[in-house]
Amino acid sequence: MFKTSNVQKARYRSAHDFYLVQLLHYTAHMPTIYREGNWKIVMYFDDHGMPHFHILTPNAEAKVAIDTLEVIAGDVDRKILAAARTWATENRALLDRCWNEFSEAE
Repeated sequence: MFKTSNVQKARYRSAHDFYLVQLLHYTAHMPTIYREGNWKIVMYFDDHGMPHFHILTPNAEAKVAIDTLEVIAGDVDRKILAAARTWATENRALLDRCWNEFSEAE
């Protein structure tokens, strides 16, 4: 599917994680990492600065640091923020891998 070395693949816990990151990397400028109800977690390819993700809702957006899970900019409903932080805590390694992959795309 994708040309890559075994060293690159070794960074991922499973082939599924590797191919998920690769698929997101090659198919979108704003890949959705996770979706629940009316909100989603995304990353932009052209983002800079500290590693972070965006929480998007139909009416709001927040930018959240991956390391601290603190809101850097914007604002979303507190229940959505809590749910997103819970998911991010459980999936921090995936968020880190996505950030590293997407920032290499520049």
